Amino acid sequence: MKISVTLLSLHRLERSDGHRVGFQISRPAFEPHKRSCGRNGLGSIFVWASGNGGREHDNCNCDGYTNSMWTLSISSATENGLVPWYSEACSSTLATTYSSGSNGERQIVTTDLHHGCTSTHTGTSASAPLAAGICALALEANKMLNWSTNGVGRNVSHSFGYGLMDAGAMVRLAKRWHPVPLQKLCEIRSSQADKIIPAKSHVELSLDYGWQLDASTFT
Repeated sequence: MKISVTLLSLHRLERSDGHRVGFQISRPAFEPHKRSCGRNGLGSIFVWASGNGGREHDNCNCDGYTNSMWTLSISSATENGLVPWYSEACSSTLATTYSSGSNGERQIVTTDLHHGCTSTHTGTSASAPLAAGICALALEANKMLNWSTNGVGRNVSHSFGYGLMDAGAMVRLAKRWHPVPLQKLCEIRSSQADKIIPAKSHVELSLDYGWQLDASTFT
């Protein structure tokens, strides 16, 4: 039996204690699923919680899953639109949904064990499923949506990514969205061996390349 997966909402696997670098993943781990294993070949959508290690100064850039180009990394905002105490700031965060905050601020209502409900779901673990639901609404409006690159000149935050997700706006945009060309990937591979970065110091590397960019490629 073949199962077609459209959306996966996931959370980080390593400890958010600010003292370790998370798992690193290889492109083949996600690329086949992104491209062909969901939505009749349009690809699965991996929505990932950015992490709750902010109090320990953890950084989600060091997580191999949230930092992957094949996932959508989602952070949280409190009901008042502020950065919550557990939030991890990093450049890999793409967007935000509401979640819990400090004492006295409302948390997230969702299903619970034993056929019940709870009003105390918290953290980015609550934000990622909300984002997955919003993505599902957009896919319901336009089943042909595919992966594409973002535009330029957008305001972006390491705490909120490109901001709070607007379900209504996403559905309206999905209805009139036109597919974009296939992704173009440019890679430069270095022949230099790995180097150790000494404590309180830095390492300089040089990279030589023998090709020129064609500006028309990126228009």
